Amino acid sequence: MHQPLALDQVYIRFADGTIALNGLSLDFPNGSFTAIVGPSGCGKSTTLRALSGLLAPAAGIVTRPTRDQIGFVFQDPTLLAWKSAYDNIALPLKIAGKSRHEIDQRVGNALKLVGLSGRGDALPRELSGGMKMRVSLARALAIEPQILLLDEPFAALDELTRLRLDDDLLQICQQNKGTVVFVTHSISESAYLADRVIVLDGSGRLARIVDVPAPASRENFRETPAYHQAMHEIAAALGHNLAPALGAEKGSTS
Repeated sequence: MHQPLALDQVYIRFADGTIALNGLSLDFPNGSFTAIVGPSGCGKSTTLRALSGLLAPAAGIVTRPTRDQIGFVFQDPTLLAWKSAYDNIALPLKIAGKSRHEIDQRVGNALKLVGLSGRGDALPRELSGGMKMRVSLARALAIEPQILLLDEPFAALDELTRLRLDDDLLQICQQNKGTVVFVTHSISESAYLADRVIVLDGSGRLARIVDVPAPASRENFRETPAYHQAMHEIAAALGHNLAPALGAEKGSTS
């Protein structure tokens, strides 16, 4: 049984006095895929760091598994330039004291999951932006985490690469059956990926939770009324009206 993941009346204040999270309470059910959206500076990334244990709250309770059960994927791949893809993925496993046999097995499985089998010897400079992000994802997956936290991992990529990685991420998460929390600025991405979308307001408070009635297979989901309705609800919670854009572009607005 996986350890629960939750925030209970969590407050986080930065050194300059800024309140990043203001009494935030959220539960993340085992096996769920939750997206977090909101305006810049609303506390999205801070929420992930609180969940991971990288930030301690000034008040409130964070319930989570131990740190070795949490995988974190940052917006930047944060790869060591002088190490191969294999060695970048293996690093946290070596730090954890895993045997060479187990490291080989886990790294190989992770490379296969992200579609990079055969590229373990490649250095970061030899990889495209999308491939670097796949290595970063593989590094998080190699520890076989209960919880996977992703902080806008595809934001810097071109649209086609981003769409492809969204699909790959869904497939990986369905195989692993872990709990996923995904931060994004994109309304369309959140509605496509998540079972539910947490909308934060500009003051670090919960504005709304939007449930997304998406099927396990997202094939053609972007063409369905349920997808467009979810985007409308997320946008409305953010104070926007997507109706004109949806009418003109058939839901391509992010």
